Amino acid sequence: MRGRRDAARSCRAAGTRGTRWRSRCIAFKPDLFVPLEDYRRALAAEIAAIKAMPLQEGIDEIRIPGERAYRDRARRTRKGIEIDRRIHDALSALAEERRRG
Repeated sequence: MRGRRDAARSCRAAGTRGTRWRSRCIAFKPDLFVPLEDYRRALAAEIAAIKAMPLQEGIDEIRIPGERAYRDRARRTRKGIEIDRRIHDALSALAEERRRG
C-alpha cells in the first residue's frame, strides 16, 4: 500500500502547491519474462507503429527518446566536432608537453 501512496504523490499535477518532483527508474531484464528475440521484435514493431502515426502540422518526424542523441553521436563520430581555435591550440600544447615528458 505504501508504494501506491508514494507513486500517487510523485504523480501530482504540475502547479500544485508544495509539489516536489520525484523520479522513479525501474530497470528490468526483458528476457526474464519473454525470449529476448521476441522482446526485440515486439519493441521494433511498437516503435514502427509509433513512427507511422500521422504527423501534426509543423512536425517533421516522431522521435523516440534518445534517438536524437544517438544520431548526433554517430554524426560527430563520422565528422568530428567543432571546437574553438584557442581550445585546440591549448590542447595541442598540452599534448606536446606530455609527449616531452
